[in-house]
Amino acid sequence: MRDNQIYQLIIPIFLAGFANRGLSDILVLQKYQPRQEGVPSARSMYLFKIADQRYGFARRDTVATGVGNSATTTVDQMLYSTFQASTLAPQNPADINSLTGSDIAQISADILQSPGAFSVLKQYGVGLLRILQVVNPYFLDDRDRQESSASFDFVLAHNTVDVTLDPEGILMDIELVLERI
Repeated sequence: MRDNQIYQLIIPIFLAGFANRGLSDILVLQKYQPRQEGVPSARSMYLFKIADQRYGFARRDTVATGVGNSATTTVDQMLYSTFQASTLAPQNPADINSLTGSDIAQISADILQSPGAFSVLKQYGVGLLRILQVVNPYFLDDRDRQESSASFDFVLAHNTVDVTLDPEGILMDIELVLERI
């Protein structure tokens, strides 16, 4: 899977999980987008990818297309992709019952570990490898108030497949030479 396919898979999981808990007002957005301006005043969660780690060696299959010397090569690579979910929940000190950013992060981790999320991820060949600790740093907001920006990292295991066409059959010729060696 490619990055945008993963976002299209996990964002609805979080939105459905929030809605099932009566928290449908929480926004789930992809962080660092060019059109996004300012910080929403609503409770929100932002997702972004931190890194990809290749696991093992890629599987390569080269198949002749039957047209001249051309061939198609398919490369299948297992990846561990680390994402970060950060939350923001503007606080009103007078309302002690409102959810904090840390509360939303904990709920988000629970959603990701739910049987429903596992089922949806599995349908698309994605697995949840682990969820790391929830951290809760503070920052000074635009109104000079301390705000919490809780976050946690999670790692998804998935495959990425790359298909290339070799119109001259160069890759196939190299593989034939290597087989003879």
